[in-house]
Amino acid sequence: MNEDNKPRIFKGKGRIVTEILGRNKYTNYKQALNEAVANSLDAKSTLIEIELSDNFIEVRDNGIGMCETDLQDRYFTLGEKNPDVTARAMFGIGVCANSALGDHLMVESRKKDSSVGIRAIIDFTKVEAVDVGQYIPETWEKI
Repeated sequence: MNEDNKPRIFKGKGRIVTEILGRNKYTNYKQALNEAVANSLDAKSTLIEIELSDNFIEVRDNGIGMCETDLQDRYFTLGEKNPDVTARAMFGIGVCANSALGDHLMVESRKKDSSVGIRAIIDFTKVEAVDVGQYIPETWEKI
């Protein structure tokens, strides 16, 4: 309860995010991979490389990149709209598509003119076990 003795509402488990906005929304790899490519295009990429193997899918691009704040406050914040009106992103749920591709996500990014970037490793099975907004990444480090 808060100071007005009113409960905080709209809580939820991370499972609702990965299921409804990820695995159920993107029902096949093609749809989920399309979302990852759309993210690259929204980052003004002119070159997008996709590598597929039995154990991982890697998407590399030459877009504008993200700093640590961008990664935390935009990419990993659901519902954050892209300020670029020409962007394909409309709802700020692109990261959720990754849960449809597998249980683990590694993001490495840096701003285009920066020599320092950030690496985040996410375990979606652990995201699903905690309340929304309470998950702590497996890895969050400067690279």
